[in-house]
Amino acid sequence: MKTIVFSGPSIAESEVLKLAAVTHAPPIRRGDLAGAEDYDVFVILDGEFGQNMSVSPKEILGLLERGKTVIGAASMGALRASELDRSGMIGTGWVYDYFRRCAVRRDADVALVYSPFDFKPMTVPMVDVEYWMEQASAAGLIGARERARLLKVVRDIFFADRSLDRLMDAARRAIGGDMLDTLLACCGGAIPNVKAVDAAEAIRLCTSLTERREPGQPVKDI
Repeated sequence: MKTIVFSGPSIAESEVLKLAAVTHAPPIRRGDLAGAEDYDVFVILDGEFGQNMSVSPKEILGLLERGKTVIGAASMGALRASELDRSGMIGTGWVYDYFRRCAVRRDADVALVYSPFDFKPMTVPMVDVEYWMEQASAAGLIGARERARLLKVVRDIFFADRSLDRLMDAARRAIGGDMLDTLLACCGGAIPNVKAVDAAEAIRLCTSLTERREPGQPVKDI
């Protein structure tokens, strides 16, 4: 089965190809799916939404209606999967679950700035911070009030301006240096990159589903 993976800052092409024998494409934008009709499985991870129009739910629904398998995770893919899972799109990972739980889904929660040359992230997406705080809360390292204060000051920074240095300065002012150091230590000294974790999970899921496919049968989630 022919599979195409759209990714950029969440997971590098080299990492994608280590995990699966697929075709790699850069972050998806509106119109890209029309040029990939001969693929059977589509894994949407990263996508554009500022510099170009984002892939629309209608485009993905068109694939699903034609019997294609579409998996979404990590970033734009997670957002679209949370909107279309009842229509057959397969979502996976923490970011997908986060969007499913949200009363209001915000594109900005997965937005970041990345290098146009190698797709490396240059700012920190809000979902990484939300995941970090969820893990810290579960470990009993931060109270509800301090967590809310930190999330507010970080969210108040426009996504395109949320560099790691600026985020750390804001967090230090909000909760203090000692607590910030404790929260970082619980995650190996850095804010977790949940997008990368989810992206790898989606590719492994894709491989698992296609390997279990019976001849002549469409791919189905379990």
